[in-house]
Amino acid sequence: MTSRSVVHSLTAVRSADDLCLQCGICCGPHCFTAGKLEPDEIEPFRAAGGKIVIWPDGYGERFGFPCPLWIDRKCSVHADPVRPKNCGEFECFMLIDYLAGARSREECEATIALMLNAETRVDRVRRPITRGMLVRRLRRKLGHDPLAGARAELERLLVAHVRVPSG
Repeated sequence: MTSRSVVHSLTAVRSADDLCLQCGICCGPHCFTAGKLEPDEIEPFRAAGGKIVIWPDGYGERFGFPCPLWIDRKCSVHADPVRPKNCGEFECFMLIDYLAGARSREECEATIALMLNAETRVDRVRRPITRGMLVRRLRRKLGHDPLAGARAELERLLVAHVRVPSG
């Protein structure tokens, strides 16, 4: 690898980090349920203010989402050694495409804006009570789910750009 390509690679990685911090969808409440912690990560995570839960499925100690260290839509430990290894290794579809040169930064930023907009619309209605409670109440009252469109759009965007395939 030439020094020019090394510099380009480092620039792409820094730029990818900026995109991750700009987005943060994977840290919020809509993408994952729990994050894995290695045994040596538990105490530093706790010391940084992270809440740990014992997961009932036998997978041990984890943190719930939204991540407790996700403050004001930003990872408070993104560049810190406290950041869980699992978080540091996660790459969404959009990031993979960006690093491979299949998407431009502008395309990624436009996708992030769409996802954040959809997330905001869902959260605006969801905040006072849990989404499940609201949906049940509204279905009983109105006979249908008025959030279906916004939730379907957010789910479509999450599947297309953020979630990685299982397996």
